[in-house]
Amino acid sequence: MPTRMLLLVLHYDGTNFSGWQRQPDRRTVQGVLEAALSKLCAQPMTALGSGRTDAGVHARGQAVGVRVPERWAPPAMRRALNALLPDDLWVADAHAMRDEFHARYSATARAYSYYVGTDEEAASPFRRRTEWVVSRPLDAVALGVRLVVVSDAVGLSARERKGLEGLARIADATQARLTLPTTRQILEAAADLRVIRGGRA
Repeated sequence: MPTRMLLLVLHYDGTNFSGWQRQPDRRTVQGVLEAALSKLCAQPMTALGSGRTDAGVHARGQAVGVRVPERWAPPAMRRALNALLPDDLWVADAHAMRDEFHARYSATARAYSYYVGTDEEAASPFRRRTEWVVSRPLDAVALGVRLVVVSDAVGLSARERKGLEGLARIADATQARLTLPTTRQILEAAADLRVIRGGRA
């Protein structure tokens, strides 16, 4: 049967998922997505993510590769999936890709955002799912220094980076930025996967 490779771009609220990876007797993003794909394609389907998320972690723009029967054009697959998927998982976009596309190994970068709510309204149920609620002001200067250290860790050896791992699990980040709006702090990090995999591009 002729097939085509599709890239699906996912958004999901990870609150009620046990992470990305398929697990027995657990509700996972991969498991729910594959069940919907299998129903649409009338055969067992495998979805390959660009990376894995832990339980409770949200995603906005996670790339997923899937090989489907050729009759499924990207727009039709997106519409059909969104008609089947639960409210906490949504296909934002779909693209036709080259046959050799690999969601994980074709990726060149990843971006992460960590939200820290420091105002009283951070405890609101509309925010606490996506923010770490901290009931005291944060030392922006100290946080800024640590971000610079983590960002500069790209050029260090594995041994040199080891001492920085307590600061953050993003020691291979190529950029690290702290945004300080009135009510929340936002830590953003971008990791260049070409550097991580063994050499600058």
